[in-house]
This record gives sequence, structure tokens and C-alpha cells, in this order.
Amino acid sequence: MNAEFYVHTCFEISGLGVVVSGEVTSGEITEGTIGRTSKGKRCTVVKIEELNYRVPVARTKSKVSLTLKHITKEDIKPWDTIYFG
Repeated sequence: MNAEFYVHTCFEISGLGVVVSGEVTSGEITEGTIGRTSKGKRCTVVKIEELNYRVPVARTKSKVSLTLKHITKEDIKPWDTIYFG
């Protein structure tokens, strides 16, 4: 399962982690999926939300928010791409 996620915005929620919103440009992303930023920093998807509802999977062309762990806000910026799979 290979996927790409294009980051529109990025922010950090204390006690929860880094949240990125954007669009899945290819593939599917599920909770627990491990990804890498364009700079090689690893992250894990903790939660996926679409239109403020938790969803189990995000597919191509979905506009979603991903809660990530093992990453900081400084590791990812708007317009970055996260690669999964």
C-alpha cells in the first residue's frame, strides 16, 4: 500500500501530537500506517478525520486531517509531501 499526502496546514495540539490537513494524492492511508516526510523523518498515523468525523481510511482525492506521532511541527511544513507505504 503506497500513498502520498500533500500537506496544506500543520499545527500541534498539546498532549495529542502534530495534526496535518491536506489531500491524499494517491493510494490509501489507514491508522497505524508509517510514513516519511520528504526530508526522511518517520511518522505514524494515529487518527484520520474527514469533515470532523473519524474515518478508518483515507483514499485518493480525500481531503482529511491526520494526527501523527513521532514527529514535530518543525519536521513538516505546508506544501510538504508525506510518503506512506
